[in-house]
Amino acid sequence: MIFIITITLILLYSVNEFINNEIAKIKPTTSEETHKERITKTIVKDGTAVETITEITEKNPNINSDKNAARIGFLERILYFIGIVSQNWALISIVVVFKTIARYKEIDKQIKAEYFLIGSFLSLIWAIVISVIFIAFDKIHNLGMVNYILNSVTYNLKFLN
Repeated sequence: MIFIITITLILLYSVNEFINNEIAKIKPTTSEETHKERITKTIVKDGTAVETITEITEKNPNINSDKNAARIGFLERILYFIGIVSQNWALISIVVVFKTIARYKEIDKQIKAEYFLIGSFLSLIWAIVISVIFIAFDKIHNLGMVNYILNSVTYNLKFLN
């Protein structure tokens, strides 16, 4: 059982690179995303400046943002997976709503909206594919994990009422 859960998590994480490549195809490469940074180094020998070197490098301030987006996408796919396997459609709706609220200001721009939609749809489709594989594997090998998950969710809902 741990093996299946581990494989499922690996499959859910493995799509990060694919989604990043697809999004990179439409992501804008404007001057606001890439900044040039000027670094000046002075070589000092015996207390006097011998040589001054100036380097101009391109710096992308969105590198950490891209890493955080990949982490958020992985967590998003896990929540989609849990929602699909447990047939908890409200969880999937909540993930979509929170993601939309968090990115509301960025969606105003056309390119950002396309970036947002493609990433969201690819995450959802990948989570559906992995969920179907997980459910099929469970049914073929009579492991009963899906039934256990469904019974746990049903029991918890009855307990709340």
